Amino acid sequence: MQHALSWLTRLAPGDRITLLQRSISKCEELSLPYLASLGMLTLCKYAEEFGDRPNYVLDLLTRSSVMNCKHNLTELQANSLLVRGNVWSTWGRPRMSQTIFQLLLQLNSASNKEGISFQ
Repeated sequence: MQHALSWLTRLAPGDRITLLQRSISKCEELSLPYLASLGMLTLCKYAEEFGDRPNYVLDLLTRSSVMNCKHNLTELQANSLLVRGNVWSTWGRPRMSQTIFQLLLQLNSASNKEGISFQ
């Protein structure tokens, strides 16, 4: 059901932000870390719509990064860095954006035998 709600946020012409916030809270409640983290990253893409609330966007990015590391979601770790770099670029901070993109390029997503990813 949460997968359907996630797709609805992409297709619905209404208030995407409210739908995404509901989806994130429900995914956290149901212990669906992948969908919750993906929802947080998607919500951060709408950073320019928040205007005066950059602390909310940075909090979402941090929560997503913690969830990605905790559950070893390597593909979302790379997406998190990409979204973080785009957010800094949107806010007019090109050097921060470049730094984040350099981190993304240096990210080693290879895993060892135990499944622990090295960064």
